[in-house]
Formats: sequence, C-alpha cells, structure tokens
Amino acid sequence: MKKRAYVILGPESSGTRLLTKIMIAGGCHGDASHFQPFDKCSFGNLSPIVWRRSVPHSGKDINLQSMLDRLHDYEVMVVVIVRDWTVTEKSQVKNKHASSIEVANAKVKSALKSIFSQLILTNSDFVLVTYESLVLNPVKIQQSLFNRLGLKILSTIRITNENVKWL
Repeated sequence: MKKRAYVILGPESSGTRLLTKIMIAGGCHGDASHFQPFDKCSFGNLSPIVWRRSVPHSGKDINLQSMLDRLHDYEVMVVVIVRDWTVTEKSQVKNKHASSIEVANAKVKSALKSIFSQLILTNSDFVLVTYESLVLNPVKIQQSLFNRLGLKILSTIRITNENVKWL
C-alpha cells in the first residue's frame, strides 16, 4: 500500500492548525504548531503524514509543486480550509498577520488565488473544508472527513466556536 500524505492549506487565520490537530487525531504524523518539522526533516517511512501551510508562509507565497516533489513517494491529498471572510480578516489583524482590515482583505484574496491556481497547475486532488462546518457539527464532520480521506477514526477533538469573539 502506498504511503499517504495530507497537505493542509488555507489563508492565515483560517483554521489550518485546527485542521492539522484533527488530522493528527485521525492517526497522521505531524505537528499542528507553527513549527513544521517536515520543512527540514525527511518523512522516513511515516504514513500517513500531515504537513501544514498557511498562505502566505513566513511572508512568502507557498510552492505547492516543491512540496509535492518532496512527497513523490506518497499518495497526496490537499485539504483546503476556509473560514468566514470577516472573521479571518479580524483575526489576521489581531494576530499581526495584517496591519489593517484592508490589508487582511487583500491577503485573503491573494492566498485563495494562490492556493487554487497552484491546485490547478499541479493537477492536485483536493478536499475543501469550512471552519464553520467543523464548529456546527464537529463530530459528524470529522467522521465524514476521515471517511473521505481514508483515515480511521481514532478520536475526535473538541472544537469551540472561536468565530463568536469576532462578530
């Protein structure tokens, strides 16, 4: 059986860390923190793995093709997460990803354009998840995602609605 890898992509403050935690609860090897060990370390024989990228990453656009090149021994599925636009903008400003709502708006647009254009250019298979669906029905959505991705349901994580503080 071929090794599996899941690449998590989303604009900054869209829920990529939450989604990575969910994937780890589903049995994936990886890290939900800002530090991503797979940036520098080899994957070895680990499977399945989860590798997270907020867009932009460290102030730069991502290069999905270079990530896929490193994952050449893996069957790769990209999982894209999106979150309510207004909430994402406000969170970006508070977390110093953007200096203003206007800058955050431009960054969200740029991130989504980059993600979807790179998915098209690399002909990558992908699944789209919304933060709001995870909040509204966390157990069923996690189970549905695990089933779609071929992961066993080892555990689900508790999810709280962090959008409320922004509205």
